[in-house]
Amino acid sequence: MKPIKNILNLSLGEFLCKLYGSKNKELYYSQLDINRFIKKISNDYDPELIYLLKQDLLKYCEDLVICEYNGDIYELGDLPDFEYKDIASKLEEFPKKHGLIDICNINDKIVQYDGSNISRYLTELLDYSNYDNHLKLFNFSGLWRLSLFATEVEKLFDEKIDQEVKENLRATYQEMNKKRLVGHDRTITFIDLFKKEYAESDKIERFKNWLYNKNFVSKESIPINDATNLSRIYFLLKSMGITNPNQPMKKAITSFFKEFGVEVVEKIDENATSQQTTRRTVTSNDARTTDYINSPDGTGNILSEATKSFNEIFKND
Repeated sequence: MKPIKNILNLSLGEFLCKLYGSKNKELYYSQLDINRFIKKISNDYDPELIYLLKQDLLKYCEDLVICEYNGDIYELGDLPDFEYKDIASKLEEFPKKHGLIDICNINDKIVQYDGSNISRYLTELLDYSNYDNHLKLFNFSGLWRLSLFATEVEKLFDEKIDQEVKENLRATYQEMNKKRLVGHDRTITFIDLFKKEYAESDKIERFKNWLYNKNFVSKESIPINDATNLSRIYFLLKSMGITNPNQPMKKAITSFFKEFGVEVVEKIDENATSQQTTRRTVTSNDARTTDYINSPDGTGNILSEATKSFNEIFKND
């Protein structure tokens, strides 16, 4: 059993990362821990802070919870609506493996997220993944813990804030929410991909030169190797802690390829004048595998060489 240590000293971001990020099924925390954490983080249940807590939890789930549906990788905010696959007839066939999830909204048929009730949606995802292999959750236990926390946040939102205050808060933050959605759609630039300490122009230029010298890209920075292999470069940088970890994957990988003249699309346009690759290609399990990186000249796996070179390029003096 692994406890969450010093829970009251954690920021909300740190707490959510521990809650979701750990794949340890036996991560332990008590209901008292959660109540005290929410009380402290909201400054003794300040209505405005509880409202912001709910919004921040929503944004975390939208941008950082990753799953696979029908072979494609999605962030939760981009996951399409989907139907239960005759789930009612399967209830007897599939026991509740985890013993903690109640089947909910079976008669609704459509699992649809509208941003108003994140706990309900997370619970539906957990239920659905138990009964249909089209949806794969990369961290079931972490998502379950998020759903419990979301339930508690929404419970407090209903209990601690009266209706008039809720309406006032919604009106007050309506413009903020619009800005949040605009921010969610904001284009991430290439330099935004890198952590501040690595986003120096000389380091970025050296990195691009390495790609050119190794024939990953041409002089015009157009990839001359397959997109899957170039994706592994991005995910290697991410695994090394060089790029920002908390950016939506779809937007980040789109920005990475755009820098080299390639448009990431859902479906290839045969009439396109620029080079294109599909999102599925560059976010697939194969693309995210950093165990090997093929040398464009056919000499084999250059993972060790790439890792050593990136450590040298991005080292801080």
